[in-house]
Amino acid sequence: VTTTVTITVNDVVPTIDYSVNDLNLVNNTVSGDLPLTPTITGPGEIVSWTISPSLPTGLNFDTANGTISGTPTTLATRSMFTITGTNSGGATSVDINITVVDEVPAISYQPDDLSLSNNTASSDLPLEAILTGSGEMVSWVISPSMPDGLSFDTATGSISGTPTQLLDRTMFTIVGTNTGGSATTYINITINDEIPTIVYTPDDLAMVNNTASADLPLTPIVSGAGEITEWTIEPTLPEGLAFDTSTGVITGTATEIFGRTMFIINGTNTGGTVTSFINITVVSNDPMIAYVPDDVSLLSNSSILDLSPISTGGVVTEWSISPELSAGLFFNNTTGQLSGMPTEMVSRTQYTVTATNDDGIMSINLNITVEDTVYEVPSGPIYLLNGSELTPIAPISTISNSTFEIHPELPEGMSLNETDGTISGTPTEVMALTNFTVYAISSMFNDSFVIQLEVLEDTDGDQNPDTLPEDYTGDLIEDLDDDGDGVSDANESACNTDSQDANSAPSDIDDDGTCDALDDDIDGDGILNDEEINIGGNSTNTNNPDSDGDGICDG
Repeated sequence: VTTTVTITVNDVVPTIDYSVNDLNLVNNTVSGDLPLTPTITGPGEIVSWTISPSLPTGLNFDTANGTISGTPTTLATRSMFTITGTNSGGATSVDINITVVDEVPAISYQPDDLSLSNNTASSDLPLEAILTGSGEMVSWVISPSMPDGLSFDTATGSISGTPTQLLDRTMFTIVGTNTGGSATTYINITINDEIPTIVYTPDDLAMVNNTASADLPLTPIVSGAGEITEWTIEPTLPEGLAFDTSTGVITGTATEIFGRTMFIINGTNTGGTVTSFINITVVSNDPMIAYVPDDVSLLSNSSILDLSPISTGGVVTEWSISPELSAGLFFNNTTGQLSGMPTEMVSRTQYTVTATNDDGIMSINLNITVEDTVYEVPSGPIYLLNGSELTPIAPISTISNSTFEIHPELPEGMSLNETDGTISGTPTEVMALTNFTVYAISSMFNDSFVIQLEVLEDTDGDQNPDTLPEDYTGDLIEDLDDDGDGVSDANESACNTDSQDANSAPSDIDDDGTCDALDDDIDGDGILNDEEINIGGNSTNTNNPDSDGDGICDG
C-alpha cells in the first residue's frame, strides 16, 4: 500500500526590534536617527514587512527590509506605529513611537529699542515680530508686563497701542514657542513725557529801577500735556530779580539799570526741551522817550499821521512840543501822540518834544515834512497856440524822489519830463479842451494834479489864435485876419474866399476897397455892372473900365 505524506518545514520566526523606538524628528530637517534599520534576533528571516498606520508625509517604510528613512515634511503628534515582520513560520511585531515637531525660527524686532512719547501715537507701532527660518510660533509671552496703554498679542507677538504712563528704559524678554521649542529675543522700551509749549505774557518786560513791577511775579504758561521738571535761564537776570528753576517763575525788584536784553528760557522733561524767549529792560525813573521814526514825510491832504512816543523810563506826567504843528496836525499834551492830516505844505521842520515827571525832564527832536505836487497854473484852462512853443509848465512843489506820468497822452510836439514833471514843447496839432492828470509816484506816496489844456489854431503864426472860446478871459487876442493876407476874415467870408489861405484873396479890379463880389461897379467906370452892355461895336466890359481903349473910361 502506498501513501503520500506532505511535509512542510517552516522558518523559525525571529524577534525584531529598533534601536530607537521613540523617534523625535524635526519637520523639514534631516535626522541623525534615520535611516532606522530593524534588528533581527534569532534564526529565521523576515520576508515581508508592514507598518500601521502610514508614516507621516516625507517618511518612507521599506516593506522588503523594514527600514524607516526620509525627512518629515509635516508635523505629527507622538503616535505609535506597529511594525510587523512575516516569514513562513509566522509573524512578529514591534511598536515604535514617532513625533514630528516644528522647526524653531529665530525671532527679532526692528527697532529693538523703542523710544515712545506718552499719550502719543508712534509710527513704530504696531511692531510685528520678525521670524527668520522655517517654522511658526504658536504662542508668545513677554516679561515683564507691558506699560499701561500698550498691549502684547500672545498669538502673534505684536506690540501695539498708545502708552499712557511714563517708563524709564526697560528691557523686555519675549519668548516665542512652537512644538519644536522656544526662541527668545529682547526689546527695550522707553516712554518719555510729552513736551508742552511754554510762553510768558508779557514777553517784553520794561521795568523801572528800584520800583516794583506790576508784571512780577511772572509765571510761565504751560500748554499741552506733559510737565516741565527742570527750568533754566540764560544769561543771568539783572540784580534784584530771581528765577525759580523748579517752576520757571521770575520774581523780585530790579536794582540796576539794564539795557534791553533777550533771555532764553528752557523747560525740560524726559521728552526733551522746549524753549521760550523774553526781553527785559530796566530803566531809570527819569523820562526816557523816543519816536520811531523821528523823520516823517507826509503828503498834504492825504497822509494820516499817528505817531506815539516809546516811553522806556519813568511815567511821563506832562508833554509839550515846540514850535506848534502845521495846519491839520495835532499834539496830545497828555500822551505825547502826534496825529491828524496835514492840510498845507511845510518844508522839513524840526520839532522839540519835551517829557516831564517829578524826577526829571527829557527833550528829543523829530522832523516833519509835508509834501505835495503843485503846478503854478491858473484855476481854469491853459490855452496854447498850434505851432508856437509854450512857456514850460513846471511844478513849484513835488514829492521827494518822485517820477512823473501824464494821462492821456499830450498832443503831438509836447512832452512831460518824467524826472521833474515839466510840460514843454511846441504843439503841432489842434486839440479841444482836455483834462490831463499828472501823476507823481515815489516809494512812499502817489499824488496827482489835474491841468486843463487846449491848443488853438494860429494859421498865420502871428501869436493870435484864429478864434477864441466863447467864455475866454485872458490876454490872447483873436486874429481878425487869420491868413495875414491883409483882408479881414469877415471880408473874406463875404467875398467867398478862404480866410485861412493867404493865396486866396478877394479880387478888387478898381481898387476901391470893395471886393468885386460886393462892388456894384466892378471896373469903376461909372457904369453899374447891370448897365454894362456889349452890343455891336459900342460895348462896355465890367472887367475893363475903358473897353475901347481910347483913354476915356466908358462912363
